[in-house]
Amino acid sequence: MHERDVFTKTRLECIPARAGTVSLLLTVLVKMSVSYTKPSHVALGGDWNSYSGNCYHCSGLDKILFSFPLDRFLLFSLPRRGRTCTLDLGILRMLAYTLRQLTYFTVAAQRGGIAEAASTLHVSQPSVSSAIAKLEQQLGVQLLIRHHAQGVSLTPSGRRLLADAQSLLRHAEEFQQRALATGTSIAGQLDVGCFVTIAAVYMPRLITGFTQQHPDAQIRLHEGNRDEIIEGLESGRIEVALVYDVGLSQGLHFELLAELNPYAILPKDHRLARKPAVRLDELRGEPFILLDIPPSREYFPGLFRDAGLEPEITFSSPSFEMVRGMVGRGAGYSLLVTRPYSDYTYDGRQIIARRLATSTRPARVGLTWRSSLRATGRMQAFTDYCKETFAALRRVTAEDS
Repeated sequence: MHERDVFTKTRLECIPARAGTVSLLLTVLVKMSVSYTKPSHVALGGDWNSYSGNCYHCSGLDKILFSFPLDRFLLFSLPRRGRTCTLDLGILRMLAYTLRQLTYFTVAAQRGGIAEAASTLHVSQPSVSSAIAKLEQQLGVQLLIRHHAQGVSLTPSGRRLLADAQSLLRHAEEFQQRALATGTSIAGQLDVGCFVTIAAVYMPRLITGFTQQHPDAQIRLHEGNRDEIIEGLESGRIEVALVYDVGLSQGLHFELLAELNPYAILPKDHRLARKPAVRLDELRGEPFILLDIPPSREYFPGLFRDAGLEPEITFSSPSFEMVRGMVGRGAGYSLLVTRPYSDYTYDGRQIIARRLATSTRPARVGLTWRSSLRATGRMQAFTDYCKETFAALRRVTAEDS
Protein backbone atom coordinates (compact mmCIF):
# COMPACT_ATOMS: atom_id res chain seq x y z
CA MET A 1 0.00 0.00 0.00
CA HIS A 2 1.39 3.37 -0.98
CA GLU A 3 1.67 6.22 1.51
CA ARG A 4 -0.83 8.31 -0.43
CA ASP A 5 -3.39 5.51 -0.10
CA VAL A 6 -3.09 5.51 3.69
CA PHE A 7 -4.11 9.14 3.92
CA THR A 8 -7.37 8.52 2.07
CA LYS A 9 -8.59 5.69 4.28
CA THR A 10 -11.26 6.13 6.95
CA ARG A 11 -10.41 2.95 8.82
CA LEU A 12 -7.33 1.84 10.76
CA GLU A 13 -6.13 -1.56 11.92
CA CYS A 14 -6.69 -2.59 15.55
CA ILE A 15 -4.10 -0.94 17.78
CA PRO A 16 -3.17 -2.73 21.06
CA ALA A 17 -4.07 -0.61 24.06
CA ARG A 18 -1.18 0.12 26.38
CA ALA A 19 -1.18 -0.05 30.17
CA GLY A 20 -1.31 3.24 32.01
CA THR A 21 -3.50 6.23 32.53
CA VAL A 22 -5.94 7.07 29.76
CA SER A 23 -4.03 9.52 27.59
CA LEU A 24 -4.13 11.01 24.17
CA LEU A 25 -1.15 9.48 22.38
CA LEU A 26 -1.46 10.95 18.94
CA THR A 27 -3.75 12.89 16.68
CA VAL A 28 -3.38 12.29 12.96
CA LEU A 29 -5.01 15.12 11.06
CA VAL A 30 -5.26 14.17 7.44
CA LYS A 31 -7.46 16.83 5.92
CA MET A 32 -9.52 19.73 7.16
CA SER A 33 -13.19 19.17 7.94
CA VAL A 34 -15.85 21.19 9.75
CA SER A 35 -18.12 18.27 10.59
CA TYR A 36 -17.78 16.11 13.73
CA THR A 37 -19.64 12.84 13.89
CA LYS A 38 -19.89 9.79 16.09
CA PRO A 39 -17.19 7.14 15.43
CA SER A 40 -18.55 4.71 12.87
CA HIS A 41 -16.71 1.60 14.02
CA VAL A 42 -15.10 0.19 17.16
CA ALA A 43 -13.07 -3.01 17.25
CA LEU A 44 -13.83 -6.12 19.31
CA GLY A 45 -17.53 -5.46 19.59
CA GLY A 46 -17.21 -2.45 21.86
CA ASP A 47 -20.40 -0.46 22.37
CA TRP A 48 -20.28 3.31 21.92
CA ASN A 49 -22.99 5.25 23.69
CA SER A 50 -23.78 8.93 23.68
CA TYR A 51 -22.27 10.49 26.78
CA SER A 52 -22.88 14.24 26.56
CA GLY A 53 -22.35 16.82 23.88
CA ASN A 54 -19.43 15.69 21.75
CA CYS A 55 -18.30 12.96 24.17
CA TYR A 56 -18.67 9.21 23.74
CA HIS A 57 -17.46 6.40 25.94
CA CYS A 58 -16.75 2.71 25.51
CA SER A 59 -15.96 -0.05 28.00
CA GLY A 60 -14.61 -3.60 27.96
CA LEU A 61 -11.82 -3.09 25.40
CA ASP A 62 -8.12 -3.73 25.41
CA LYS A 63 -7.85 -3.02 21.69
CA ILE A 64 -9.61 -0.11 20.14
CA LEU A 65 -10.19 1.33 16.69
CA PHE A 66 -11.56 4.77 15.95
CA SER A 67 -12.85 5.39 12.44
CA PHE A 68 -14.15 8.80 11.45
CA PRO A 69 -15.70 9.73 8.10
CA LEU A 70 -13.89 13.05 8.51
CA ASP A 71 -10.54 11.22 8.20
CA ARG A 72 -9.22 12.26 11.62
CA PHE A 73 -8.08 9.59 13.99
CA LEU A 74 -7.51 9.58 17.74
CA LEU A 75 -5.62 6.78 19.50
CA PHE A 76 -6.12 6.33 23.25
CA SER A 77 -4.61 3.87 25.69
CA LEU A 78 -6.83 2.10 28.20
CA PRO A 79 -5.87 1.40 31.83
CA ARG A 80 -6.92 -2.24 31.61
CA ARG A 81 -9.78 -4.40 30.32
CA GLY A 82 -13.10 -3.43 31.80
CA ARG A 83 -12.29 0.23 32.43
CA THR A 84 -14.06 3.05 30.59
CA CYS A 85 -12.40 5.24 27.98
CA THR A 86 -14.00 8.60 27.24
CA LEU A 87 -13.40 10.39 23.96
CA ASP A 88 -14.12 14.10 23.70
CA LEU A 89 -14.52 15.06 20.05
CA GLY A 90 -14.16 18.69 21.09
CA ILE A 91 -10.41 18.00 21.20
CA LEU A 92 -10.47 17.95 17.44
CA ARG A 93 -11.49 21.60 17.35
CA MET A 94 -8.52 22.59 19.49
CA LEU A 95 -6.07 20.56 17.36
CA ALA A 96 -6.94 22.17 14.07
CA TYR A 97 -3.47 22.02 12.54
CA THR A 98 -2.45 19.31 10.09
CA LEU A 99 0.57 17.10 9.73
CA ARG A 100 1.17 18.67 6.33
CA GLN A 101 1.43 22.10 7.94
CA LEU A 102 3.87 20.80 10.55
CA THR A 103 5.95 19.12 7.83
CA TYR A 104 6.17 22.32 5.77
CA PHE A 105 7.14 24.30 8.88
CA THR A 106 9.90 21.90 9.97
CA VAL A 107 11.40 21.58 6.50
CA ALA A 108 11.36 25.36 5.97
CA ALA A 109 13.08 25.84 9.34
CA GLN A 110 15.70 23.19 8.58
CA ARG A 111 16.41 24.40 5.03
CA GLY A 112 16.29 28.08 5.96
CA GLY A 113 13.81 29.20 3.33
CA ILE A 114 10.38 28.73 1.71
CA ALA A 115 11.87 28.14 -1.74
CA GLU A 116 14.29 25.55 -0.38
CA ALA A 117 11.46 23.76 1.45
CA ALA A 118 9.27 23.76 -1.66
CA SER A 119 12.12 22.25 -3.69
CA THR A 120 12.74 19.56 -1.06
CA LEU A 121 9.04 18.68 -0.77
CA HIS A 122 8.35 18.97 -4.55
CA VAL A 123 5.48 21.41 -4.05
CA SER A 124 4.93 25.04 -4.99
CA GLN A 125 6.29 27.91 -2.90
CA PRO A 126 2.80 29.40 -2.35
CA SER A 127 1.63 26.05 -0.94
CA VAL A 128 4.42 26.05 1.65
CA SER A 129 3.98 29.73 2.50
CA SER A 130 0.20 29.42 2.84
CA ALA A 131 0.39 26.30 5.01
CA ILE A 132 2.87 27.89 7.43
CA ALA A 133 0.85 31.10 7.61
CA LYS A 134 -2.28 29.06 8.39
CA LEU A 135 -0.38 27.13 11.08
CA GLU A 136 0.78 30.37 12.69
CA GLN A 137 -2.78 31.69 12.62
CA GLN A 138 -4.17 28.53 14.22
CA LEU A 139 -1.50 28.42 16.93
CA GLY A 140 -1.65 32.15 17.57
CA VAL A 141 2.15 32.61 17.36
CA GLN A 142 4.66 33.67 14.72
CA LEU A 143 6.99 30.79 13.96
CA LEU A 144 9.22 32.17 11.23
CA ILE A 145 10.66 35.57 10.35
CA ARG A 146 10.59 36.14 6.59
CA HIS A 147 13.67 37.93 5.25
CA HIS A 148 13.24 39.37 1.78
CA ALA A 149 15.39 37.35 -0.64
CA GLN A 150 17.30 35.90 2.34
CA GLY A 151 15.14 33.01 3.49
CA VAL A 152 13.59 32.56 6.93
CA SER A 153 14.74 32.28 10.53
CA LEU A 154 13.02 30.91 13.63
CA THR A 155 11.37 33.16 16.17
CA PRO A 156 11.84 32.25 19.85
CA SER A 157 8.41 30.58 19.74
CA GLY A 158 9.32 28.74 16.55
CA ARG A 159 12.57 27.52 18.10
CA ARG A 160 10.70 26.16 21.12
CA LEU A 161 8.06 24.41 18.99
CA LEU A 162 10.34 23.01 16.29
CA ALA A 163 11.63 20.06 18.32
CA ASP A 164 8.09 19.19 19.48
CA ALA A 165 6.83 19.37 15.90
CA GLN A 166 9.57 17.03 14.73
CA SER A 167 8.78 14.62 17.57
CA LEU A 168 5.06 14.64 16.70
CA LEU A 169 5.85 13.94 13.03
CA ARG A 170 8.04 11.01 14.02
CA HIS A 171 5.24 9.57 16.13
CA ALA A 172 2.78 10.10 13.28
CA GLU A 173 5.11 8.29 10.87
CA GLU A 174 5.53 5.43 13.34
CA PHE A 175 1.76 5.34 13.85
CA GLN A 176 1.30 4.90 10.12
CA GLN A 177 3.97 2.20 9.97
CA ARG A 178 2.33 0.26 12.79
CA ALA A 179 -1.08 0.55 11.16
CA LEU A 180 0.35 -1.02 8.02
CA ALA A 181 2.55 -3.60 9.75
CA THR A 182 1.66 -6.74 11.60
CA GLY A 183 2.54 -7.51 15.20
CA THR A 184 5.01 -5.17 16.87
CA SER A 185 7.18 -4.44 13.83
CA ILE A 186 9.76 -1.67 14.25
CA ALA A 187 9.98 0.40 11.06
CA GLY A 188 10.98 3.82 9.78
CA GLN A 189 13.95 6.13 10.23
CA LEU A 190 15.69 6.88 13.53
CA ASP A 191 18.05 9.86 13.78
CA VAL A 192 20.98 8.87 15.98
CA GLY A 193 23.85 11.12 17.03
CA CYS A 194 27.31 9.98 18.09
CA PHE A 195 30.43 11.67 19.44
CA VAL A 196 32.84 11.60 16.52
CA THR A 197 35.75 9.81 18.24
CA ILE A 198 33.67 6.81 19.31
CA ALA A 199 31.44 6.55 16.24
CA ALA A 200 33.80 4.38 14.18
CA VAL A 201 34.35 1.95 17.07
CA TYR A 202 30.75 1.37 18.16
CA MET A 203 28.27 2.57 15.53
CA PRO A 204 28.97 0.02 12.73
CA ARG A 205 28.22 -2.78 15.23
CA LEU A 206 25.12 -1.03 16.58
CA ILE A 207 23.71 0.01 13.20
CA THR A 208 24.16 -3.33 11.45
CA GLY A 209 23.02 -5.38 14.44
CA PHE A 210 19.92 -3.26 15.03
CA THR A 211 18.84 -3.22 11.38
CA GLN A 212 19.37 -7.00 11.13
CA GLN A 213 16.93 -7.40 14.03
CA HIS A 214 14.55 -4.83 12.54
CA PRO A 215 14.88 -4.95 8.72
CA ASP A 216 12.22 -2.27 8.21
CA ALA A 217 14.09 0.27 10.36
CA GLN A 218 16.78 2.66 9.12
CA ILE A 219 19.42 4.56 11.11
CA ARG A 220 20.49 8.03 9.96
CA LEU A 221 23.77 8.82 11.73
CA HIS A 222 24.81 12.32 12.83
CA GLU A 223 28.47 12.52 13.90
CA GLY A 224 29.85 15.54 15.70
CA ASN A 225 31.54 16.92 18.78
CA ARG A 226 29.70 17.32 22.07
CA ASP A 227 28.35 20.79 21.30
CA GLU A 228 27.10 19.77 17.85
CA ILE A 229 25.37 16.68 19.24
CA ILE A 230 23.71 18.69 22.03
CA GLU A 231 22.47 21.27 19.51
CA GLY A 232 21.02 18.47 17.38
CA LEU A 233 19.22 16.95 20.36
CA GLU A 234 17.81 20.28 21.52
CA SER A 235 16.65 21.24 18.02
CA GLY A 236 15.00 17.86 17.44
CA ARG A 237 17.20 16.81 14.51
CA ILE A 238 18.60 14.00 16.66
CA GLU A 239 16.42 11.73 18.79
CA VAL A 240 19.05 9.84 20.78
CA ALA A 241 22.85 10.00 20.88
CA LEU A 242 25.84 7.97 22.06
CA VAL A 243 28.12 10.36 23.97
CA TYR A 244 30.35 10.91 26.98
CA ASP A 245 28.51 12.43 29.93
CA VAL A 246 30.84 15.44 30.27
CA GLY A 247 29.21 18.85 29.85
CA LEU A 248 25.68 17.73 28.98
CA SER A 249 22.95 20.32 29.45
CA GLN A 250 20.31 20.03 32.18
CA GLY A 251 17.48 19.21 29.77
CA LEU A 252 19.11 15.96 28.68
CA HIS A 253 18.64 12.54 30.26
CA PHE A 254 21.74 10.31 30.37
CA GLU A 255 21.74 6.53 30.63
CA LEU A 256 25.12 4.93 31.39
CA LEU A 257 26.32 2.09 29.15
CA ALA A 258 30.02 1.76 29.99
CA GLU A 259 32.91 3.26 31.93
CA LEU A 260 36.16 3.45 29.96
CA ASN A 261 39.59 4.06 31.46
CA PRO A 262 41.92 6.54 29.73
CA TYR A 263 45.29 5.28 28.51
CA ALA A 264 48.55 6.74 27.22
CA ILE A 265 49.89 6.37 23.69
CA LEU A 266 53.64 6.62 23.15
CA PRO A 267 56.03 6.51 20.19
CA LYS A 268 57.44 3.04 19.56
CA ASP A 269 60.91 4.01 20.84
CA HIS A 270 59.73 6.00 23.90
CA ARG A 271 61.71 5.43 27.10
CA LEU A 272 58.56 4.18 28.89
CA ALA A 273 57.35 1.94 26.05
CA ARG A 274 58.52 -1.27 27.75
CA LYS A 275 56.64 -0.60 30.98
CA PRO A 276 53.20 -2.24 31.36
CA ALA A 277 51.77 0.98 32.85
CA VAL A 278 52.88 4.59 33.18
CA ARG A 279 52.22 7.29 35.75
CA LEU A 280 51.29 10.81 34.73
CA ASP A 281 54.16 12.27 36.75
CA GLU A 282 56.59 10.17 34.65
CA LEU A 283 55.45 12.17 31.62
CA ARG A 284 55.96 15.57 33.26
CA GLY A 285 57.69 18.05 30.95
CA GLU A 286 57.28 15.97 27.79
CA PRO A 287 55.38 17.33 24.76
CA PHE A 288 51.69 16.48 25.00
CA ILE A 289 49.51 16.08 21.87
CA LEU A 290 45.94 17.15 22.79
CA LEU A 291 42.76 15.86 21.18
CA ASP A 292 41.23 19.32 20.87
CA ILE A 293 37.51 18.63 20.70
CA PRO A 294 34.83 19.00 23.38
CA PRO A 295 34.70 17.31 25.84
CA SER A 296 38.21 15.86 25.33
CA ARG A 297 39.89 19.26 25.55
CA GLU A 298 38.56 19.62 29.11
CA TYR A 299 38.71 15.98 30.21
CA PHE A 300 42.35 15.09 29.47
CA PRO A 301 44.04 18.23 30.92
CA GLY A 302 41.70 17.77 33.91
CA LEU A 303 43.28 14.36 34.61
CA PHE A 304 46.66 16.02 35.01
CA ARG A 305 45.25 18.74 37.23
CA ASP A 306 43.54 16.14 39.43
CA ALA A 307 47.06 14.76 40.02
CA GLY A 308 48.53 18.22 40.70
CA LEU A 309 50.24 18.40 37.30
CA GLU A 310 50.02 20.57 34.19
CA PRO A 311 50.52 19.06 30.71
CA GLU A 312 52.98 20.63 28.26
CA ILE A 313 50.65 21.00 25.27
CA THR A 314 52.77 21.45 22.15
CA PHE A 315 50.26 20.45 19.47
CA SER A 316 46.50 20.02 19.32
CA SER A 317 44.06 18.73 16.73
CA PRO A 318 40.34 17.90 16.58
CA SER A 319 41.23 14.77 14.59
CA PHE A 320 41.62 11.51 16.51
CA GLU A 321 43.85 10.01 13.82
CA MET A 322 45.95 13.17 13.53
CA VAL A 323 46.76 12.89 17.24
CA ARG A 324 47.75 9.25 16.79
CA GLY A 325 49.77 10.13 13.70
CA MET A 326 51.74 12.85 15.49
CA VAL A 327 52.55 10.43 18.31
CA GLY A 328 53.63 7.81 15.78
CA ARG A 329 56.03 10.37 14.27
CA GLY A 330 57.62 10.99 17.66
CA ALA A 331 56.17 14.48 18.21
CA GLY A 332 55.05 13.62 21.75
CA TYR A 333 52.63 11.46 23.71
CA SER A 334 48.88 11.67 24.25
CA LEU A 335 46.00 10.38 26.35
CA LEU A 336 42.95 8.80 24.76
CA VAL A 337 39.88 6.81 25.80
CA THR A 338 38.65 5.18 22.59
CA ARG A 339 40.87 2.21 21.75
CA PRO A 340 41.06 1.11 18.09
CA TYR A 341 41.94 -2.52 17.47
CA SER A 342 45.07 -1.52 15.51
CA ASP A 343 48.15 0.07 17.08
CA TYR A 344 49.29 1.45 13.73
CA THR A 345 48.64 4.96 12.43
CA TYR A 346 47.26 5.81 9.02
CA ASP A 347 50.81 6.26 7.67
CA GLY A 348 51.97 2.90 9.04
CA ARG A 349 53.81 3.97 12.20
CA GLN A 350 53.44 1.82 15.29
CA ILE A 351 52.33 3.42 18.55
CA ILE A 352 52.40 1.90 22.01
CA ALA A 353 49.28 1.95 24.21
CA ARG A 354 49.84 1.70 27.96
CA ARG A 355 47.38 1.81 30.81
CA LEU A 356 47.74 4.56 33.39
CA ALA A 357 49.08 3.59 36.80
CA THR A 358 47.78 6.89 38.17
CA SER A 359 44.24 6.70 39.54
CA THR A 360 42.00 8.65 37.13
CA ARG A 361 38.34 9.37 36.55
CA PRO A 362 36.84 6.95 34.01
CA ALA A 363 35.07 8.30 30.95
CA ARG A 364 31.36 7.47 31.11
CA VAL A 365 29.76 6.50 27.80
CA GLY A 366 26.01 6.30 27.40
CA LEU A 367 22.87 7.33 25.59
CA THR A 368 21.32 10.75 25.96
CA TRP A 369 18.05 12.29 24.81
CA ARG A 370 15.83 15.22 25.71
CA SER A 371 14.16 14.60 29.07
CA SER A 372 10.87 15.93 27.69
CA LEU A 373 10.96 13.64 24.64
CA ARG A 374 8.41 10.84 24.46
CA ALA A 375 10.29 7.94 22.91
CA THR A 376 9.04 6.34 19.72
CA GLY A 377 8.98 2.57 19.47
CA ARG A 378 12.05 2.77 17.21
CA MET A 379 13.98 4.80 19.76
CA GLN A 380 13.05 2.47 22.62
CA ALA A 381 14.04 -0.58 20.58
CA PHE A 382 17.39 1.03 19.72
CA THR A 383 18.17 1.98 23.34
CA ASP A 384 17.34 -1.58 24.42
CA TYR A 385 19.63 -2.97 21.73
CA CYS A 386 22.48 -0.66 22.81
CA LYS A 387 22.13 -1.82 26.42
CA GLU A 388 22.25 -5.46 25.35
CA THR A 389 25.28 -4.87 23.11
CA PHE A 390 27.32 -3.00 25.72
CA ALA A 391 26.43 -5.60 28.34
CA ALA A 392 27.78 -8.30 26.01
CA LEU A 393 30.97 -6.26 25.43
CA ARG A 394 31.49 -5.95 29.18
CA ARG A 395 31.14 -9.72 29.58
CA VAL A 396 33.75 -10.35 26.85
CA THR A 397 36.14 -7.82 28.42
CA ALA A 398 35.74 -9.43 31.85
CA GLU A 399 36.46 -12.89 30.41
CA ASP A 400 39.57 -11.64 28.57
CA SER A 401 40.94 -10.00 31.71
